[in-house]
Amino acid sequence: MTRPHVTILGMPGSGKSTLAECLAERAGLPHRDGDAALVARRGASAATVTADAGVDALWELERSIARELLTDDEPAIVTPAASILDDADSLVLVRRRSWLVAVLDADTALLVSRRARSDDRRPMSSDELEARWASRRPAAIAVADVVLDASLSVDELADRVVATIRAC
Repeated sequence: MTRPHVTILGMPGSGKSTLAECLAERAGLPHRDGDAALVARRGASAATVTADAGVDALWELERSIARELLTDDEPAIVTPAASILDDADSLVLVRRRSWLVAVLDADTALLVSRRARSDDRRPMSSDELEARWASRRPAAIAVADVVLDASLSVDELADRVVATIRAC
């Protein structure tokens, strides 16, 4: 199978993992999460990897993990790190390996409020979050089959993804 995955893209705090878990349960598919894979591989969170090795090392690790998740042939709901949106090769892989790409579009205030609940993410100020999403959003939109408002409830988001799948 060349395009086995539903891939969900967005910034940290946009709700990628929450939506993926809901979709995985509905579809009976596994959820392959970039953050969980990072912890499994390194035994440390993104925040710890950044503190120990720097943000460039974190991003390279996240891209490597995304390649592994996306090249697995077993169909899954895949949630790679947002850093892959800065890498053209990663974006090509997302398109080649995903039969549906959903993007969670979120404003900075929502991202900041959700990120406050977790200390395992790489620290980012609201200004950095806003700047990163502003630079990454065009790439995300370019590979997306559907762009979703991340402020919607997880059930509403899942319903919209399912509706998009049925329309294909």
